[in-house]
Amino acid sequence: MLIVKGQDAEAFNKIYVKTYLETSQKDFKKALVVSDSLFNISQTPLLQTKSLMLSATLYQQTHDLKRSVDYALKAEKIIEQTNDASWNTRVLGFLSTQYRLLGLFDKSRVYSEKALEYAGKIENQEAASSAKGLVSQELAYYNIAVQKYQKAIENIEASQRYFDNITQNKDFMIAGNKQLLGLCYYNLGDTVRSLKYYNEALMLLKGGPENYLTGIVYSGIAEVYMKTDELDKAKEYLDKAVKIADKSEYLQLKKEVYKRTQEYYSKVQDIENLRKINDKKDVVEDKISKKTDAFINNAYVQLENDNIKTKETGSLKNIAILMAGLGILCGILIFTFYRRRQKQQLARMQHILDQHKKKQKESYVTLNLSAPEHIAAKEKSTQMMPPETEDALLEALYKFEKLQLYKDKNASLSYVASYMETNTKYLSYIIKKHRQKDFTSYINELRVDYIIEKLMTDPVYRQYKISVLADEAGFSSHSKFATIFKNITDVSPSHFINYISQKKI
Repeated sequence: MLIVKGQDAEAFNKIYVKTYLETSQKDFKKALVVSDSLFNISQTPLLQTKSLMLSATLYQQTHDLKRSVDYALKAEKIIEQTNDASWNTRVLGFLSTQYRLLGLFDKSRVYSEKALEYAGKIENQEAASSAKGLVSQELAYYNIAVQKYQKAIENIEASQRYFDNITQNKDFMIAGNKQLLGLCYYNLGDTVRSLKYYNEALMLLKGGPENYLTGIVYSGIAEVYMKTDELDKAKEYLDKAVKIADKSEYLQLKKEVYKRTQEYYSKVQDIENLRKINDKKDVVEDKISKKTDAFINNAYVQLENDNIKTKETGSLKNIAILMAGLGILCGILIFTFYRRRQKQQLARMQHILDQHKKKQKESYVTLNLSAPEHIAAKEKSTQMMPPETEDALLEALYKFEKLQLYKDKNASLSYVASYMETNTKYLSYIIKKHRQKDFTSYINELRVDYIIEKLMTDPVYRQYKISVLADEAGFSSHSKFATIFKNITDVSPSHFINYISQKKI
C-alpha cells in the first residue's frame, strides 16, 4: 500500500502531513522509518525531494542540525535539476530556517532571497501562494530573532494574504501566523492583542491532533497570563504545554515550554518544582548544545566543502562560489588584522578567565558551607538583626544564587526581598555585609559571571547574538548588558567571545 501511495502525489501528501503532525509526536522513530521508506520507493525527483525534506524536518525537531541540513542539501541538489519552482522555494526556505536557528543570519537571509526568487516563478496559483506565504513567514521569524517586531508583523500580514488563497493545510498555516502575531504583540507590550491572536491560533488547531505548534501556543498564552498576574490561568495552560512537550521529540518546544514553566515557579516561589524544572531544562539545553556544537565544529565546514565540489560547473553558480571563496578569504584577512590589533587585550581577558575560575572555586566552597558555619567564620553582628535572622537570610541568599533566580528580569530589590520573606533594608544589609556590594552591583555581577561561565563551558553560546545573551542573563536590553559587561570586565562581550573562541576553551 505504501508503494502505491509513494507514487500518488495526493496520497503522498496525506502521508507526509500525518507523519509530520501526528506520527512524529507519538512515535518519532516510526516517523523516520516512514520518511526513509517513502524515499526508497519514490521514482521521481519531486517525490524524492519531498521524502528527504520530511526527514530533514523531523531531524530539525530533535535539533539534529547536521542531519537536518544534510538531508535538505541533498534535496536541494535533486530539486534544482527540475523546473519545479515550488519545491525549490520550499527547500531553500527550509535551509534559511536552519541557518537562522544557528544564528547565521547573513546566510539565512541569502537563502530567503533565493527562495523568493524561485517563488516568483511558480505558475500554479495554489502552490505559489503557499510558497510565498511560507517565505514571508520565515522572514517574520528572522525579524523576530533580531527584535524587529513591527517589520515581522508586516511579513506576517503579507504571508496571510498569500495563505488566504490556499486550500491545503490552510488552518495549520494560518495558525502559525496567528501564533507569531501573538508573540510579536507580547514583545510590543500589547497583551490584549497578544492573547487574542493566541486564542485564534488555538481555535484553528483544535480540529487536528495536538502537535508542537499547539504546545507553543499554550506556552504563549501562559506567558501572557503571567504578565497580567493571572497565575491560575497561566498554570492551566502551562500544564497543557508541558504535557505536549514531555511527549514530543521537538527540543526547541521543550526548551521554550520548560523555560516558561521555570519563570512561573520562580514567580510563585515554588522552590521544589523550580528545582525539578531546572533539571529538565538543563538536560534539554545540554542536548541542544551538543548537537549544535557538533554541527558548527564539524558538519558545517564539511557540508560547505562538499557543496562547492559538486557545483564546479560553468554556470553562474561558479560565480557565486568564487564570491563566497573571496568572502571567506577577505574574512580571514580581516580577522587576522583584527587579532593583531587585540593583542594588548589578551592579558586582560586571560585575567578575566583566571579570576572567574578562582571565583567559581571560592563560590563552590562557600555554597557548600552551612549558613551558621559560614557566619561563624566571620565576626557576627547584632547591629541590624538577631543572629538567627541573619543565618536564615544568608541561607535564603545561597538558594537564590544556586537556583540562578537572578536571571529573572523582575529581580529587583523588593522582588528578591519578597522571595526571601524579608524587607529591603535587611536584604541590603545581608548583601552589603556578606557580598561586599550594593544590590544592583550584586545582581549585575551574578548575571555577568553566569554568561562568562556559559561562554567558557558551552561553545554554542559563542554563536548567539549579544541580545540573546543579554536576555538569557536577565538584562533588559543589548546595550545595557554590553555596558555592564564592559564595566565589570573592562572588555566588550564580543571581544571576550572572540578571545575564548580562538583559545578553543
